[in-house]
Amino acid sequence: MAGWMLASNHNALRRMPRAWCTSLCIFFLSTCLLSVGAMRPDRVAQLRDETVDMFYHGFDNYMHIAFPEDEV
Repeated sequence: MAGWMLASNHNALRRMPRAWCTSLCIFFLSTCLLSVGAMRPDRVAQLRDETVDMFYHGFDNYMHIAFPEDEV
C-alpha cells in the first residue's frame, strides 16, 4: 500500500504546474532566510575593529620592513 501511495504522490507532483512549484520553492527559501537572525550590532562593531586592526598591522609592517624595495 505504501509503495502505491508513494507512486501516486510522485505522479501528482509531476503534474503540478511549473509556476506552482517555483512559487512553493521561493516561499520555503524566503521562510528559511527570514528565520536566520543577524549579528548583534556590538558584534559587528567588534569584527569591524578587528578587521581594521589586522589591516593596519599588515600595512604598517609592510611600510616598516618592505616598502622601498617592495620585498617581503
